[in-house]
Amino acid sequence: LVGPVGTDLDTVYQSLKDALQCVRYKAYRIHLSQMMHGLAGDPWDALPEIEPYDTRLNRYMTAGNKFRERTEHNNAMALMAMIAIRSQREEHISEPRRAYIIKSLKREEEVQTLRRVYGPAFVLIAAYSSRTDRERRLAEDISRTRHALKSEDFVDDARKLMRRDEEESAAPPLANE
Repeated sequence: LVGPVGTDLDTVYQSLKDALQCVRYKAYRIHLSQMMHGLAGDPWDALPEIEPYDTRLNRYMTAGNKFRERTEHNNAMALMAMIAIRSQREEHISEPRRAYIIKSLKREEEVQTLRRVYGPAFVLIAAYSSRTDRERRLAEDISRTRHALKSEDFVDDARKLMRRDEEESAAPPLANE
């Protein structure tokens, strides 16, 4: 799954999972940001489980960027997803109809790597919400985690997250790619 920050990818995942169940496929979620909790060292060992939404998103974005930097590969998150898929395959070998739903890809290099490895079995699903809807949703999520009454107070914070996401998604590839 791909979508700009603030897009409700959880609802997209659930809808996809339900549709796959209708054709007797078992869906497995590969949540890339959660996988970073298993990495040792700073900043991964300090990734938050619970803190204000905007702070948590910023820290996950930073951790993903550091992971790409330290591995010197913009496709590093895709490689981590492939490890998770392999592990899930081994764990659920008796289930012949499986789909692995990766949440969420950010870089073009990640998509290219997965296409190269999985060929036509790889399907990219891009979700989109209008800028206004994403801004509203982010402000509401931030407000809720900061226990504030008015989400309008967090519109600027939502815009900062959206701007960061846009800028980082368009960043040039690392030197060795």
